[in-house]
Amino acid sequence: MLGAAERLSKSTGKLLSLSSQDPMAMVPQSQMVEVANRMKQDALALAERAERLARVERVSEADRKLALDIHEAAKLVSQISGDLARQEQQKLVSTGTQAS
Repeated sequence: MLGAAERLSKSTGKLLSLSSQDPMAMVPQSQMVEVANRMKQDALALAERAERLARVERVSEADRKLALDIHEAAKLVSQISGDLARQEQQKLVSTGTQAS
């Protein structure tokens, strides 16, 4: 589960660094879509691992609750990053259409 959390942290950091760059620098939207999709995949992997941990019988109740909380948070991050990827993809498509 730690590996999935580290990957999510890296993709989140990458997305934040892209979005905090100088707005005039014009980060390619395709790059934003790629990072947001990677973030979504990392969040889904973390959610799956946390859910599996919550089902283990030998885990303490506190660890089970933490795993369920991580699962819910990761699902939310996945949903948000998926929405962001769709928005960026729509911008990319509309920009391509306008350029034609």
